[in-house]
Amino acid sequence: MTTTELLNTLYVQTQGTDLRLEHDTLRIRLPDTSGRRTLPLRRLDGIVVYGHINLCTELITRCAQDRRPITWMSWGGRYLARLDVAVATRG
Repeated sequence: MTTTELLNTLYVQTQGTDLRLEHDTLRIRLPDTSGRRTLPLRRLDGIVVYGHINLCTELITRCAQDRRPITWMSWGGRYLARLDVAVATRG
């Protein structure tokens, strides 16, 4: 028997949301909401953020190391930038 884990892309649209790395977990804190939500980082294939979303440096670095892309979009949905997976070169 084999098991397959489907990877997901996290889309964040709530303005002012904070995304932080907490060990191997993504911690999500929504503005004006008590408590926090967490997701295991290993289950995410990519992250897409729209508008004013805060990402900590440690999360961005970890995503780069894990080859997990992050895409930044404007609040209206216009593409701004993407942190993509590194491509190994022969030297």
